[in-house]
Amino acid sequence: MKKPLKYIVILLSVILFISLTGCNSLFNKAADLAKDKIEDEISKSNDDEDDEEDEDDEDNEDDDDQDETEDVSDDDDTKMTTSDADSKDWPEDDMGPLKNVFPKITNIFTLENTTTVTFEGLSLEEAEEYVTYLEEDLGFDDGFSGSDNETVFFTKSDDDGNSVAFTRADDGTGTVTYIEAT
Repeated sequence: MKKPLKYIVILLSVILFISLTGCNSLFNKAADLAKDKIEDEISKSNDDEDDEEDEDDEDNEDDDDQDETEDVSDDDDTKMTTSDADSKDWPEDDMGPLKNVFPKITNIFTLENTTTVTFEGLSLEEAEEYVTYLEEDLGFDDGFSGSDNETVFFTKSDDDGNSVAFTRADDGTGTVTYIEAT
């Protein structure tokens, strides 16, 4: 009974990962569209101000009392950030022997003996090193893993029955799930 439960939890972790990365892609597209719209509006606003200044200059060339208007559009530092939350703390008590190598932890989900951490900013090389650490240093060797040019997938158990599911998508986001044997 424990093995099917373990596989169900791993399957749910994979579904969660796919959902998060899919939503992240949609969010990034929406953010890019919003950013483009804002930049267009700023550009139109700056063009309108320039046109008004040109008209004012032509109408009031001889008016010495007119205040000068400074164009600050070149100093505009408007930026859009899609993820501005601080990284969450690594849940040491819930992740067993696993170490934190993740640049930014975005979410933590814990249910009984299972904890899932979502992250972003992990390079492919760091992900491959983490898989080696899980296999060689911690002994998670019963299961399967794979990778291609940009993604890594790892789901294995150790001799004590603890399990790890680790995924990294091509954009550096992913999940790591630790299931402690009961």
